Amino acid sequence: MEQMIEHRCKEDLIEILWISDGTGIPKNKTQFFDEVFRLFREKFNDSLPQFENFKALKKYILDLCSSYINHGFRNFMLLLSRNDSRAWFRLDKDLKTKMVYWLVSVKKSNLTDAEQVYYDALITFTQVVQQKKLDFSSSKNLKSYIFRITELKMLEMNRENRRQEKFSNSETGENLSLVEELYDEELDLKIEELMKRLDTLEREILFNNFYHNKSLKTIASRLGITEENCRVIKFRALKKMKAMVKDVTPINAVK
Repeated sequence: MEQMIEHRCKEDLIEILWISDGTGIPKNKTQFFDEVFRLFREKFNDSLPQFENFKALKKYILDLCSSYINHGFRNFMLLLSRNDSRAWFRLDKDLKTKMVYWLVSVKKSNLTDAEQVYYDALITFTQVVQQKKLDFSSSKNLKSYIFRITELKMLEMNRENRRQEKFSNSETGENLSLVEELYDEELDLKIEELMKRLDTLEREILFNNFYHNKSLKTIASRLGITEENCRVIKFRALKKMKAMVKDVTPINAVK
């Protein structure tokens, strides 16, 4: 029966672990199936349904499972809106591999860009969830929504890369040399000013990661957050710093 249920969920692009009873979230598939079969036994003992054949039994089990998953998914979305760390960890754990693989294999992105695009999309989705109540009928629709955000982020990155490449090719060697000299002299001051405009947590993560060469796992452990959450905050901070300076051209910097 486990294979039958899992096969149906795969066909429907449903994530069976994106569910909750309002508090807990299944840690693995074994825990999920244990709960499904417990519900099946309760229903069977209460109503004593009669099945004419295996097809009828199969439909009964799949319908029961679908009802359980749909109800659990609504609770899962509520936990996301409340910024529950367990729900966000499960979403990120199950989504990251799929998303990065899609960006690399289908969109022909390199791995570094794919990971950055994924976290940019996740940050955007986090902001949307916190700003308004999202209503998805299933995890399939939720994934489709995040994939669309990711595709837009990929287009943004490609446009920015082309813009940077075009700008770089248009500069003379003399101007680039002058800018490089100025950048070297004022680099520390510029970074310090940008870092001051970040949130305390963002600043601490970047400072320890880049200046003290500490791993995100070490930083996350010290701050009491998950490594994935730490990585999201890092990418968010870098994105903020990039936004602060993206409109400042080398010529404006020289002036």
